[in-house]
Amino acid sequence: MRNLIDREGIRQIQEDMAFMCSTVGTRLAGSPEEERVADYMAGRLRALGLGNVEKLPFSCKRWLPGAASVRVAPDGPVLDAQQVTHSPATPPEGIEGALLFLEPVDWENGLRCGELDGKIGLFLGGYGESERVFAELHQSGLAALLFVDTRMQTAWPIANGVGERFMKHITKPMAYLSLMDAYGLARERAARVRLTCSGVMKDATSWNAAGELPGDDPGGRVIVVSGHLDSVSIGQGADDNASGIAATLECARRLRGVKRKHTLRFIGFGAEEQLSVGSNRYVNEQAADLDRIAWVCNFDSIGAHFGLSEVMCTGTPEMEAYVRGIADARMQYGTAYADVCPYQDQFWFAARGIPGVWFSRNTHLPGHWYHHSEYNNLDAVSCEEIAWTSETACVMLEELAGSSAWPFPRAIASDMREKADGYLRELF
Repeated sequence: MRNLIDREGIRQIQEDMAFMCSTVGTRLAGSPEEERVADYMAGRLRALGLGNVEKLPFSCKRWLPGAASVRVAPDGPVLDAQQVTHSPATPPEGIEGALLFLEPVDWENGLRCGELDGKIGLFLGGYGESERVFAELHQSGLAALLFVDTRMQTAWPIANGVGERFMKHITKPMAYLSLMDAYGLARERAARVRLTCSGVMKDATSWNAAGELPGDDPGGRVIVVSGHLDSVSIGQGADDNASGIAATLECARRLRGVKRKHTLRFIGFGAEEQLSVGSNRYVNEQAADLDRIAWVCNFDSIGAHFGLSEVMCTGTPEMEAYVRGIADARMQYGTAYADVCPYQDQFWFAARGIPGVWFSRNTHLPGHWYHHSEYNNLDAVSCEEIAWTSETACVMLEELAGSSAWPFPRAIASDMREKADGYLRELF
């Protein structure tokens, strides 16, 4: 059963969410909007009495969105589209070509490049299905690429970006269509389409915002509590991931008065939607005391009104048992499990052998993956759910911060290390 949640906590979470989503809105990496939220987080941490509050800059790419559409040529209906971030714009008049449906099995079986010259390929699958396939699509004679993320079966295209390792392969304009519009093109046997998109990339600066509740032991461990500041190019970024920043701030509020042997460090990472550039930079360049970081608690997409509350444990069986003992007793319909995932900020700590957890709320069921769409707004988020997950995490954080005998090794199980290494080779 859930305890009565602190009403002041819910009020503050509501205020934080309203600022990030309604006042600021879309927060692309490297944008003034993302920096505004970094400033907000730093200000909130100072107001809560945290020390060593700082904004840490790093280089990234900034996406400047433009209009995108697909017209059935020559004068047919115009379909909504979302240009894939990092991809080049088309000429102002667009690119027209014969439409070729490319299912993953077709490509894996091998299509001759000569069959593709000048055509616009429509690929059923996200850009990240395979780096090899992605590279070969861009090396082919295709004039442009359309992708369909089948997880969202509505009229809204999902707006996925492109991670760092994929960027080097990009040569062609790319855009996402909704699954239902793709079905419509197939149903009507559309022969030719015209893609128009005008978004561009530029060099930019993103920020990590951090502050600390210091422990009494100067040689003690550091526990990182985190979420990410940025969003994709559409929607308010409410669940993904204003909810995670609100939870990070709520944990700072709840834990500021507890007795601590070890330091609690609260971080808002920038540019997560570019495959976690901010946490990568922090781990590899900005954390002067990386060897002291013993555990990471990351929040990403925790606020959905319904779904399965989860906590992914990346560490040893001893850490999983510790987390499970608390989470299973407190998370309604929740579960704790062992795994490693590259698509969130805890991964870069795991890649350096530092254990941790990722709190999420799984709504990634077929047809319900709304995170990178217009539906990722305040209406989709429960502040009570954010408060509950924050409270659950605080049970662990308070216990660990005051621990004289650390309950699990600072290590990653060998099978997870191998899996993380595989992701590093595949994606980065």
